[in-house]
Amino acid sequence: MRPGRGRQTRPRRPSPPLAAALALPLLLLACGSPDPQGRQAVLQALHDETRPVSERLALCARAAEADLAGSCGLGVLDPLIREEPAVADRWCDALALGPWRWECHFVAAEAWYHHEDEDRAALQCRQVGDFRRECGQHLYQHPVRAAVGAPGVEGWPESLPQVQALHAAWSARLGPTVPMDPTFWAVFFQISFQRSPAAPLLACDPFPADAAATCRQVWAEERAREAAEATAPPPPPATQEAASEGRLRRPLRPAGRARASAPRRDPPAGRTAGRRR
Repeated sequence: MRPGRGRQTRPRRPSPPLAAALALPLLLLACGSPDPQGRQAVLQALHDETRPVSERLALCARAAEADLAGSCGLGVLDPLIREEPAVADRWCDALALGPWRWECHFVAAEAWYHHEDEDRAALQCRQVGDFRRECGQHLYQHPVRAAVGAPGVEGWPESLPQVQALHAAWSARLGPTVPMDPTFWAVFFQISFQRSPAAPLLACDPFPADAAATCRQVWAEERAREAAEATAPPPPPATQEAASEGRLRRPLRPAGRARASAPRRDPPAGRTAGRRR
């Protein structure tokens, strides 16, 4: 699913817990040898939680590769920010300017949202560089999902005014530097068509031209996805569980991706959705 056109891309995000994932390959490279590349320093930064944050980030900075230094810094800060989002205000800008600093603020935006402070979450989205569009999407997709409700397309007469109000509120909250359209409406249409798989393409006709074009694109992509899933063999149970909860496998290093993540699909009948992520 690719909601909207002209969307920004951002590096894939490290898989938590990053420290554990990095430990084995770094240990094999570092054990019993000099440390010209800073890998032993990275191991110390990730594992020695008794050190002050400033010392751990200084150890990360010894890594010769920028991606290793950045992923190390984020590995240090990520769990701290998720527990106390205000940590980001002090430490994210200690990372080198670029994708890993942006990712740090992105983590902070999600953390503030989960701490139920939408305004501070939105402020963090203004600091994520090329990731701003997707950062906003990660925040507003939750209230959009709630506004659409179970009826999906059939409930548009009641839900559309709420969604329009959400668009206005989040536009003001995120500010002019965080683009919302057409992504916001693509999220709305995707959630709606997932909950109304029998909805006809004609449902898009009443919308203004730009929104109608986004609606038709999302309708076609959802129908294509459903057709592909209907003919594909069932995935292993563990994969089904991860997909239903909206979890993605992410590589350790930032690398561009073709599209931003789509809103999480509803869990199968009889299941309840997990926590907001």
